Amino acid sequence: MATNNVRNNLGQFPVGSVIGYDFGAPADTRWLECDGDTLDIFQYPELFAVIGHEYGGAGVSFNLPTTADSIINAFTEQPTQGAPITWTQGTSNFGNYSVQNIMAGSDGNWVAQGGYNAGGSYARVITNDTTNPTDAWSLNTIGSGYFFDYGLDFDGTYWASSWPPAGVKTATDPTGTWTTRTITLDSSTSLRYANSIWVLGTNGGAIWTATDPTSTWTERTSPFAQRIYSIDWDGTYWVVAGYGGSISTATDPTGAWSAQTSSFDVGDIIWRVRYGNSIWVAVGSNGKVATATDPTGTWTQRSNPFGASEAIRNVAYGAGAWVICGEAGTLCTATDPTGTWTERTSSFAATDKLNDVLYSNGYWVCVGYSTTHTGKLATAKSGA
Repeated sequence: MATNNVRNNLGQFPVGSVIGYDFGAPADTRWLECDGDTLDIFQYPELFAVIGHEYGGAGVSFNLPTTADSIINAFTEQPTQGAPITWTQGTSNFGNYSVQNIMAGSDGNWVAQGGYNAGGSYARVITNDTTNPTDAWSLNTIGSGYFFDYGLDFDGTYWASSWPPAGVKTATDPTGTWTTRTITLDSSTSLRYANSIWVLGTNGGAIWTATDPTSTWTERTSPFAQRIYSIDWDGTYWVVAGYGGSISTATDPTGAWSAQTSSFDVGDIIWRVRYGNSIWVAVGSNGKVATATDPTGTWTQRSNPFGASEAIRNVAYGAGAWVICGEAGTLCTATDPTGTWTERTSSFAATDKLNDVLYSNGYWVCVGYSTTHTGKLATAKSGA
């Protein structure tokens, strides 16, 4: 028996599907034998998003099911696939401060952070366990004067967040102390961990890397001259994106980065670029969505699901569906990001701004803030 780690081209088999086959190993690399093998979360993020640590593993590793597991679980409830339709407001406990980012770690924690308020910022973090993000979230106040910006990730040991005044803040326990790691840079604005390396982008377009977020960070040659808002990795290419509608790529983030033609205008901001289900999706100013199968090739603008003046602030993939969110409390879904996007009832107000959305362990979570900068949060289940 085998499970697939990527949805097949025709879309019949959602990630995590299990099939029987005759003799030998699956010839298609999109299928993995159900042999209990241990895999790296960052190499198979889509599969981990579906099965998690259900069959064993811990930290940044997880196990495939065995044939026996697959037979037994064929008769039990499996993760539901499909677009999240019904969104329910939760209690963020964030207070009158914007929530900027959301991340689910392999340590069993949902973590969200932010803290901006025009009347005075105050860095803060909220946490929840990944089994049920509809439960109460716990607040951890970090310090006044600054707020966490767009960048939050977990490497199996450390949580790290971009920290505009100095570099990054790190914690082994997100409910405890976050320690400032000073880096000589203009202002950190984005952060990503994958393939055993941390990559950080700044307000001035600089790129820094580290293998340990608590240790030495090294500046790399960057083709950017303006703010980098987003970073991601597809198993081959690293992609950074941000101001000026700019996209750059590298196979090794410590080496040469190449500017690409993004199909966004020079006056646009690319708020987020994400890889999932064998395709790249970039979103940004004026409700724009662009996709590419090869980030070094053609980026194609797709139908605009938002208002002409409404920014799309984030995009994520999970359980067979893409979700985008942004201004005017708008949230849309699609199974194919190159086609039609469907607006959903988000449960946010039309004046809210939605900053981030993420899928993990059967749940979608979307975060943002109101006109008074009250931190807001909503959850949904896939296919429901």
